[in-house]
Amino acid sequence: MLGVRQDSATGPESVDLFVGRVATNVLEESSIGLIVTSGNPDASVDNLLVGADFRYLNSRLGDGRVLEATAWFRKTDTEGLEGDDSAYSLSIEMPNSEGWRGELGFKTLEENYFPALGFASRTDFTGTEAEVGYIWRPQDSWIRAIETGLDGEFVNALNGRDQSNEVELNVVTVENQSADSLSLNHYLVEERLTASFEISDGIVIPVGTYTFDYSCATLVTGQQRVLTTESTICDGDFYDGSIFVFETLTTWRPSPHLKVVLGGEYNDVDLPQGDFITRLVRLNVDVAFNTAWSWENFLQYDNDSETIGINSILRWIPRAGRETVLAINSQLEDFDRDRRFQSYTTDLTLKLSHTFRF
Repeated sequence: MLGVRQDSATGPESVDLFVGRVATNVLEESSIGLIVTSGNPDASVDNLLVGADFRYLNSRLGDGRVLEATAWFRKTDTEGLEGDDSAYSLSIEMPNSEGWRGELGFKTLEENYFPALGFASRTDFTGTEAEVGYIWRPQDSWIRAIETGLDGEFVNALNGRDQSNEVELNVVTVENQSADSLSLNHYLVEERLTASFEISDGIVIPVGTYTFDYSCATLVTGQQRVLTTESTICDGDFYDGSIFVFETLTTWRPSPHLKVVLGGEYNDVDLPQGDFITRLVRLNVDVAFNTAWSWENFLQYDNDSETIGINSILRWIPRAGRETVLAINSQLEDFDRDRRFQSYTTDLTLKLSHTFRF
């Protein structure tokens, strides 16, 4: 259980927030649980969520095969919204590490479903996910695994408006004995828009049905190395234009006490309505002074919002169950787009945790 009293941020009164969760093991490897949340941290409108979930697991099928199934139901009660406030999902999966693998899932989030203390990327839709693939593991070879497969996601709005369909063809993924892998994937996308939207400043995607495809190559190196990377290049169509994407996440671990991560994303989009480029850069520097003291730092910049976000956390764990955390968050923004950043928000947080064992 977690209870929080939050000072007023959007109104004259403070807000009480509550989260409660109970779960228990059932059958041989399965579990069942209940959850309730109360309160809304962003507004004075009351919000309540209740839900139940069941997870089935069977790892005793033999030959390393596993069967998993998940079902959950949630309902919210939000002041000012009536009806259409439920969400539910059912999925079954065989995530085998060799041979055939597969998954089939269904999910629905109704229009007024609103988890105020949670997160829903979108509502008012029903979605279907399907996945099938095969993994070979050659014997006495420098190749550890070869994988191919087909994944699909089909999303339809309950109100009959926007529709999104995407099919991913994993042409091949090859992994060696050092955990280095190279993947080639091809994507087929269909988007039906019933309302235009501004994808970049002054560039609008009009109403219509768009069908396009693009290809990606991804290189991942083994995490046991001092210098590792996960980099992706994509090229192809995008709506009625084209796109080129480069993403990378490179990690340097010179010692057990230092980890530096440099990441970035570059998108070059050409459309009949106009062209634009987005860039995002992130930097992580984590220092472990010893087993008790650590210092984590994160910096991120993107040219779309022209903001720089900084997060710094000093952590002290003298023993298991005891923790002191000092965190500083700061955001700087280039309001006039003249490369002069000004402080927008800064906050300081101190958290003390102690676990009582009895």
